[in-house]
Amino acid sequence: MKNSGWLLLSLIILITVLPWGQKSEADIDYQVIPDEAIRLRILADSNNGEDQRIKRKVRDQVNGEITKWVQDLTSVEAARQLIESRLPELEAIVQETLEAEGKRYSYTVAYGENVQFPTKLYGSYIYPAGEYEAVLITLGEGDGDNWWCVLFPPLCFLDFSNGTSVAESEEEPSEKVEEDKEEKEVKFFVVEIWENLFS
Repeated sequence: MKNSGWLLLSLIILITVLPWGQKSEADIDYQVIPDEAIRLRILADSNNGEDQRIKRKVRDQVNGEITKWVQDLTSVEAARQLIESRLPELEAIVQETLEAEGKRYSYTVAYGENVQFPTKLYGSYIYPAGEYEAVLITLGEGDGDNWWCVLFPPLCFLDFSNGTSVAESEEEPSEKVEEDKEEKEVKFFVVEIWENLFS
């Protein structure tokens, strides 16, 4: 019975001390994106690996081009006029990228103020749902996960699909694996204590 008491005490300490990945409302920040911002949203044809890869190819080509266009602009109005006037160039970039990858599905490139974005929580940042001004590129059926960033002011170094900067995203998986491993070890330990206590 002494062992059971110690096991129960250990379990209570673990449950009360460990964070278990919960976030309070105070821990959640609203990432500051200016009211007058222009976003880029790209919808993949589907969630299969190949369609997601094509989405990233299109992203790289389109984002690389638009970033050059807007880097020296200082007003959202100038950015609007420039992007609107160069939509045919974006369409050509998408078409060329799909052709280079041997993809025959359709696509659309649209620009407007009423592009729907769902609520997204990435790390400690929350991005509210709503209609935003954006360039929307839809590949094929557009049923896959999206990628988005802010074109103006230029914030496309942030990858809002996973909440990291593009430069950091290469390093993130190994860190995430390490965190997941530690969390699984702790949970396994708690389950083991629980089973020993009540078996």
